[in-house]
Amino acid sequence: MKLLLKPKGYRSAKYMRIISIITSWDRQTHAYLAVVTFDTTRNRQDSKPLGVKLYGENVETLEKMILDLSLLYAPSNALAVPLPESMDEKRLFSRIVPETAGQPDKTGHFTV
Repeated sequence: MKLLLKPKGYRSAKYMRIISIITSWDRQTHAYLAVVTFDTTRNRQDSKPLGVKLYGENVETLEKMILDLSLLYAPSNALAVPLPESMDEKRLFSRIVPETAGQPDKTGHFTV
């Protein structure tokens, strides 16, 4: 299952944009994990955020948290984010989707 995040014209935080997301199952915490990395476009030297870790009890919760975060910090490019299968420990990396890719279905999922 994949999730599509599209860049938006409006952003709550214009300086912080999502550039990549890595998803996997974390054996240590027994939860699904998403590592979100931000683009450091800020001019301020005192604070440059690098990323955030999101933990979810199930894949649906992790998906909802990623969608909520993308509303606050929209991605700089359209991203295809693969979601892990049940307790799959492989790291799944997001990738940039060309603008000519197919449209997602009603739930925001699509097949690449």
